[in-house]
Amino acid sequence: MPPRASRQTRNGTSAAKQRPPSRRAQQPTTANEASTRKRPASPSLSQPKATKKSKALPRARNTTVAPSRALCRAPAMILSDHEPIDEGTGIEASEPVVSGDKDENRTEPCYSDEDLGDDGLEGLDPRSLQTTLATERLHWAVTGRTICHSGSAHQNNEDNSNTEPGEIDTDGDHDLLDEFDDEAPVLSKRALAHQAEKPEWRSNTLEASESSRDTSPTTSVALPSAAATAALDVNASWPVAAHYVPPQHGKRNMPLLAQPAPVYTLIKAGINKVVADGLFLSAYPDVLTIEDYYRHLLNKTAEDLNLTAISTCLKTDTIFFEQIGRIFSCRLSALRSSTKKTTSLKVEIFYGLDGTPAEIRKTVKDLISTGDYIFPKNQNGSIERMKAFKHAMIISSVRDYYFSAARGGLASHYFGQFGSSILSGPAVNEKELPLPMLCMISTAIHAALDDWSTGFYRRTEFNADTYEDVYRGHELFLNTIRSKKPLAYHRLMADLFKEVS
Repeated sequence: MPPRASRQTRNGTSAAKQRPPSRRAQQPTTANEASTRKRPASPSLSQPKATKKSKALPRARNTTVAPSRALCRAPAMILSDHEPIDEGTGIEASEPVVSGDKDENRTEPCYSDEDLGDDGLEGLDPRSLQTTLATERLHWAVTGRTICHSGSAHQNNEDNSNTEPGEIDTDGDHDLLDEFDDEAPVLSKRALAHQAEKPEWRSNTLEASESSRDTSPTTSVALPSAAATAALDVNASWPVAAHYVPPQHGKRNMPLLAQPAPVYTLIKAGINKVVADGLFLSAYPDVLTIEDYYRHLLNKTAEDLNLTAISTCLKTDTIFFEQIGRIFSCRLSALRSSTKKTTSLKVEIFYGLDGTPAEIRKTVKDLISTGDYIFPKNQNGSIERMKAFKHAMIISSVRDYYFSAARGGLASHYFGQFGSSILSGPAVNEKELPLPMLCMISTAIHAALDDWSTGFYRRTEFNADTYEDVYRGHELFLNTIRSKKPLAYHRLMADLFKEVS
């Protein structure tokens, strides 16, 4: 019997056999059914790819803000709550006593320096110091002090009084922190294209030649810029010798390179003095007297440079004074904040932050709460509390930031201002590491450790309001040693200078 012919459909296709539906066709196709499928767990933690119709979620920005340090920070040197404080200096009048220690037979730390041959720190009881660092809080009064004080061990306080105008260093900072000036902004491609599309007004001198068929290149004259128009207003009532270029539109700082020669010379000489005071006097000048400090500095520098017109202008033109003062504040702030760039690269190695998150979190907490990050350890792993600020992390950071040629040679440029706190005897010729340099690096190390406080690295903000109390704590600790045991302070700073130089 011949095979039965297959039945033909209207479009001519064969429908002899009906294949069973495949597994793919049997799978649910609706959204509700598809959502009930159980997919195998993927080892990857990345999010699934978005479909064409869905929009990708924006990446979250890291906006981690440094936690409040008021409750969790213990400054380096902290005094007792029970002793009276000298309002003039902010230091207790009597011997510091550790509160909470009720042992009457405990030997109090002896800070007397009756024997001038004693240049060690043996008089500072390490147990009392550790308890003080861990439990007490800082007492320091806000006074009307100014950083333009006399009697500094490291700073030449003659203030260029015997220097000829031509001998004043007006370019002392070299390329120091120039990236913080608003003087040479880098424009994007879009900004350059927008600038190229700005219309230009043709000069009137071309009107006579427009009728001719001259094929020579056409010149054009642009309208005065907003900065030039503003400059005409601020300089209207002053002689040419006192003219300056104000900030451009949308900028806060004066363009330093665009200033006339007299103003440029004055600002560069002032920057050199501000940086020197930040290195040798205080990295955190008193905010209550900072305006008087800037005014005194500018007036003295203008007089030394024989800039009479600018000196007269500064006494009455408050806008001009504020513009220059803003440049000084930016340089001083940048000098402080850039120290953390050095310490952040080293803290993980020098403090062994390579364990589990829980181990790192505990290590950082112990270092910060006790202040042990300034003390080195011996071969047995015990902390040597008689060697404050001798930790290898501090020595390496001070050397790289202040004494390395890669930073522009801060220490080499101001080398003539290094001195000794001892005014007589053989020690007068031994140079010391300035107190602000040591305190600033120690503060930056504290900030770098805070980045690891959660067990993971998270960059926190490093600003004056957050870490000034840490700086003041280290400053008070060192000033207490200098006042009670001057030779011990000198030996500490002189040894550090030899290590880093």
